[in-house]
Amino acid sequence: MPDPVMKLSRQMSDEGLFVPQSSITIQNVIGEGQFGIVYKALLHNWKGYIRDVVAAKTLKGLFSSNDVQHLAEESKKMARFDHPNVMKLIGVSLSMDTIPFLLMPFMANGSLLSYLRKNRPELTVKNDMTELITENGSRLLSMCLQIAKGMEYLASKKFVHRDLAARNCMIDLNNVIKVADFGLSEDIYARNYFRQGGRQEENGEGAVKLPVKWMALESLNDGVFSEKSDVHINTVLPGGGGERLRKVTVQFEGTLNGCDISRQCRQSFKLYKWETSAIDRNGATNTNNYVRVDRVSPDVTSGDMPFVDYYDIELRTTGSFYLGVVDLSTCVTLTRILVLYYVCPEETSELISRPEAIESQSLEDSPSVEGECVENSSTESGANPILICGPRGQWNVIKPCLCNPGYQLDSSQDQCSECPEGTFSSGLGNGPCETCPANSEGTGTSLSLCPCLQDYYRAPYEGPSVPCTQSPGRPSDLRVSNVTNTSSVLSWSPPDNGGGRPLYEIVYTVTATDRGGSGGERVVVSEVNDTETIVTGLTPGVLYTFSVSAENDVSSQDNNINARSLSTTTNTQEGVGGTVTEFVVEPNGVLSWSSPVPPNGVILYYNVIISTADSGQLVTRVEELDVLTIDVSNYGEINMDYNVTVQAVTSVGGGDFSSPVTVSLREPSTDSKSDPPVTAIAVTIIVVIIVFFAIIVASLVAYICWTKTKMKNINIVQTSSSGVKKSDMPGPPMELSQQTSEDELETNKA
Repeated sequence: MPDPVMKLSRQMSDEGLFVPQSSITIQNVIGEGQFGIVYKALLHNWKGYIRDVVAAKTLKGLFSSNDVQHLAEESKKMARFDHPNVMKLIGVSLSMDTIPFLLMPFMANGSLLSYLRKNRPELTVKNDMTELITENGSRLLSMCLQIAKGMEYLASKKFVHRDLAARNCMIDLNNVIKVADFGLSEDIYARNYFRQGGRQEENGEGAVKLPVKWMALESLNDGVFSEKSDVHINTVLPGGGGERLRKVTVQFEGTLNGCDISRQCRQSFKLYKWETSAIDRNGATNTNNYVRVDRVSPDVTSGDMPFVDYYDIELRTTGSFYLGVVDLSTCVTLTRILVLYYVCPEETSELISRPEAIESQSLEDSPSVEGECVENSSTESGANPILICGPRGQWNVIKPCLCNPGYQLDSSQDQCSECPEGTFSSGLGNGPCETCPANSEGTGTSLSLCPCLQDYYRAPYEGPSVPCTQSPGRPSDLRVSNVTNTSSVLSWSPPDNGGGRPLYEIVYTVTATDRGGSGGERVVVSEVNDTETIVTGLTPGVLYTFSVSAENDVSSQDNNINARSLSTTTNTQEGVGGTVTEFVVEPNGVLSWSSPVPPNGVILYYNVIISTADSGQLVTRVEELDVLTIDVSNYGEINMDYNVTVQAVTSVGGGDFSSPVTVSLREPSTDSKSDPPVTAIAVTIIVVIIVFFAIIVASLVAYICWTKTKMKNINIVQTSSSGVKKSDMPGPPMELSQQTSEDELETNKA
């Protein structure tokens, strides 16, 4: 092996690209062109086992050391390519004794040209373009986009392809297209290539051949190759994904030359279109089929100035269309016409993996597109994200993806990374992770919250960003005063420690535990906001333990109640010894009773409760009644029944209420006695009348007697005066005298 080749072999070995000739088994030719021959080959490992099936490209015909060196340099460039749509180099085998090879992946489906020809009945339609769009448009569009991606990648690497054609686009077993730079088709003719320098050998080899019919003018004339001079495919513009094209954009590039007014040059040209449901090359030449779209006037004002103008053309059919440019007597030189439509690219951005989609004419009529959230992200609803491919191929996100709890948006803005230790993220969002709040621990990563330390808590309404707090301390200086038989007044001082929470949040739970009552242990519980309260409902003469505990909004989670409570004991005073039991109900609704026995003190007054007997509805409550009777009719209605309960009250409090006594109020019947007031009045009147008549009768009797006595005296006088003696009168005179004396006596008495 000559020294130059040996040197190149060592360089390839250092690059990790050198493959010994002994590891290659050449099989059959799979392609031949102006640039070389391609074989199908087997690549073995060092043990002799078949490692892979590869394509081995070699130089065609006679070659020199310069050709080998050129092949090695080309391989070094290809080794830097790393894109799914660009052919990648596997290795190089260099030798002057044997044929040198470039080893690349074997493309099972061959070139794009052979693939299209093989599937021509399936991929082309003579009369109806709809089938192409609906059934095969997605496949064709995918091919075009893959090629475009590969070319874009090469352009980003400052590499000019110079010979992009269907035969140089290879398809692997998974229908992935890879752009290559060597000819595999057998129908490459020498007349299609221009020799750029070098000496023409007799066998037609030796000079660099370039594709004339696909080259830009500056490349032919000046040998200048750039991204702008790269080859563009001139073919049918396919629809994609079952969607029809709604709009295309025509880009005009050119120069406005100085116009000769005398020659009536125009500074504009006309743009026409013809929409048809099928590809019709014969109809494309019929000018009657076209309609004018617009007159194109470059936006320049002086000559020899370049311009670029864009025109959007709305498409109404689902087939194909043709464009025509009429350029008659214009001072415009068109150097480039591009017909293009915008595609929202397949990409991962803003946490959304987006499929390829064709632009819409406007956001209003845009169909929605479903994407996929990247790992560790999701939408608020949990469904897939929704996007719209808007005009000019700009993605518009309708339903975005957000980082899951425990994750944050990383610096690339396209992924969600886990929250580091000591931080957390509580909900969906793309903000940074937060530092764990006070009195919490952030052990581990991907935390959605930082748990509280022992004996620290969060209130149920507090979020994970709020520091953890404790229950308050215990109150102090608990005092009992104004003890009665059924109540006591408690007062205390607030705790010194609020547990890290506001003091106004503290409430106090007061309990009174009966330690000696006949009914066993009984607890009275109440909650107060102040530091003083009255505990009622106690049993007279019983020993009670009073406890006061301080509570805040986290105390319900803290079981250590002894750490925040304070207790004391006291006896309630003896109350009324018994209840009122001896009742007397009078028909007129008057209720009377006797004092309870024993009273256990001086009974000051009675409390009376009157309620309806049927529903128990309170009618009235009469308090501090200082008599042992009450007239229920003053508080109720006739023909109603009422329950009455009575409580005796001493200086230490009231006793128990009595059992209810029913009092019925009824109207008196007609044969019943009159009401007591009416009867008394009637009797009084009768007595007065009787006394009055008695006086009158007595007066009359006295008057009559007086009159009779006077008449007798007159008769006696007359008899005496007439000379008649008493003895001369008839009758028994002694009896008359005696009777007269009796009458006088009665008269005097009267």
